[in-house]
Amino acid sequence: MDDFAGRTVLVTGGATGLGFAAARLAGQRGAAVALLGHVAGEVEAAAEALRGEDLSALALVADIADPAAVEAAFAKLDAEAPAPLYGLVCNAAIQPYGTVETMPPHEWDAVLGVNLRG
Repeated sequence: MDDFAGRTVLVTGGATGLGFAAARLAGQRGAAVALLGHVAGEVEAAAEALRGEDLSALALVADIADPAAVEAAFAKLDAEAPAPLYGLVCNAAIQPYGTVETMPPHEWDAVLGVNLRG
């Protein structure tokens, strides 16, 4: 299937798990895939793995909760993606253990930053 041919799909949290699976599927359907994650080595390894499957993949490193980092990632995407951005898979999320009542404020802020704003 080439239903995404000539298009780019950006997957946040795309270096591992469900995000990586979504990125692989989009690539298999013809998309150029951009993987966005905050651990450089993981994102680059995931993009390399997809390229090893003859899929088009770009690694973008950014903390999704940091607007300036996301803006820089989109600038790289605009400069290096082989096709226009067509789709976005908002997969990035964190889940610290505990409840809202027991979670320290800095952890709750991180959850809001990644899971909601990101």
